[in-house]
Amino acid sequence: MVVAAAALTCPPPPPPQQQAAAAAAHPAAAAAQRTFWNYTTAKLIFFFGFLAGCSTYPYIPLIYLNVIGLRKDQIGLLTSITPFVAFLSAPLFSFVVDVTHRPILVFCATSLLAVGAYWGFAVPHLSFPAACFVAVVQAFFQAPLFPLMDSIVLRILGRDIDLYGQQRLFAAISCGLTYVFSGLAIRLSGTLLAVFAANTVWTLVHVAVVVAVSPSVPPSKPAPEQNERRDGEPVEEPVGDDEEEEEVEEDDNEVGDDGQLNGSHTDAATDPLITARRRDHPYGSGTRVTDSSSSSSLIRIEDCEVPLPHHGASMPAQAPSLSPTRWAWLLRVDVAVFLFCLGVLGFGFAVLQGFLWIFLTEERGATPLLLGMTGPFSVAVELPFFFFAQQILDRIGIQSAILLGHGAMALRLLLYPLLPSGDGVWLVLVIELLHGFTFSLTWTAAVRFAHEMAPPEFATTSQGILNGAHGGLGYGIGYVVAGVLYVRRGAVFMFRSTAALTLASLLLFAVAWPRPRSPRRASALER
Repeated sequence: MVVAAAALTCPPPPPPQQQAAAAAAHPAAAAAQRTFWNYTTAKLIFFFGFLAGCSTYPYIPLIYLNVIGLRKDQIGLLTSITPFVAFLSAPLFSFVVDVTHRPILVFCATSLLAVGAYWGFAVPHLSFPAACFVAVVQAFFQAPLFPLMDSIVLRILGRDIDLYGQQRLFAAISCGLTYVFSGLAIRLSGTLLAVFAANTVWTLVHVAVVVAVSPSVPPSKPAPEQNERRDGEPVEEPVGDDEEEEEVEEDDNEVGDDGQLNGSHTDAATDPLITARRRDHPYGSGTRVTDSSSSSSLIRIEDCEVPLPHHGASMPAQAPSLSPTRWAWLLRVDVAVFLFCLGVLGFGFAVLQGFLWIFLTEERGATPLLLGMTGPFSVAVELPFFFFAQQILDRIGIQSAILLGHGAMALRLLLYPLLPSGDGVWLVLVIELLHGFTFSLTWTAAVRFAHEMAPPEFATTSQGILNGAHGGLGYGIGYVVAGVLYVRRGAVFMFRSTAALTLASLLLFAVAWPRPRSPRRASALER
């Protein structure tokens, strides 16, 4: 049975005081919904995943140079190739997950293939063409791991995706720890190849953890009795101010003569009221009415109660289609602008990761101690931004967060050339405080929007496309262009030109980002 939401004559939601009183009357239900230590499985996935991922990649250029014996120009070429491979493989494997509905299987298979490919670099007397082949194969299987991790965690979070940052901060913690573990492994073994052994151990532990927690990962398809948005499309905005054309598919619930939904759900008046934003709907917010004895929730939208699956089960019901009409969401203005601007930020990160240390060492006299401190310092800056990302994004919105990330990136790029030589170069740690805006806050906002921008059946694919645009195409072009600028015009010109590009991207994002048309239905992107 299909009914129009406008036809439901529902009473208005209780005032905030009554909602607070209802929540206070059920503290156990409220606490079970929203605490930092909820979703332990998501935290474990990030923690062990980044123990494996961060244990190797900082040392790859040194292995190219000191173990394989490649020239610096060859190292630069290899470094620039792998992001372009990621641009293709990250969306590809993410699409495979959406088609097969086997995220755990695909993730574990690519993890084991990636760690096996790493050992190709340990082959004695490896030639440059052979090293290129190994690097491409390794990047092909390594690149999808991060969007697949994001997708699995988002499946676990369900409607609580605003808690993503609190899960992601455990990745930052593990990255800081693995720098120590890998350094100890190199020191004890006397060879850089020890990082591959560390990577293998952590990958096997991570795969075991993912397999162990797989029963808690919601399935890709909801149970037959659950409701979902028709055809995976977001509900359209109303044509007029007084009409609501939003339609809701009804399964076992009937609309009584009094306008209330009858069925297996408890009456809303007797349920604990837990205020929450409707995160799966890009143009709606409401009050979630949760019954602790039921597997579903009621979301009050436009003063009406509509049955929706509980947060752990709101998964796509069909595999993505290859029909061009099903991919039209990629042509939306907000999606195109978003992917382009995240690619520009990836360009900026490539400049920093590829050439900042070289600039600090060769032109500002930075010591190895200072360089070694920048990594853990940046990780420490990430933690509070990830932890409070939910509160920050709820206050300023996704658009403002991404604009802040652009502004902070441009400011960093403009400040680095102003650093003095000698002891004054330690001021770089002050500049690194901006890393929380450029990465932690911006990436949390980007993951949330990528989750909302696509139909449900493309949930994993959208994360792969985000990673392909940012860490693939953006990084790849950044390495190549920045290297040319550094050689021909110098580091100062490289930093300032990249800052100009970032500011142009900021202006584009501010001007071209679409605004919600209806004040009654404020976009989740703005709140």
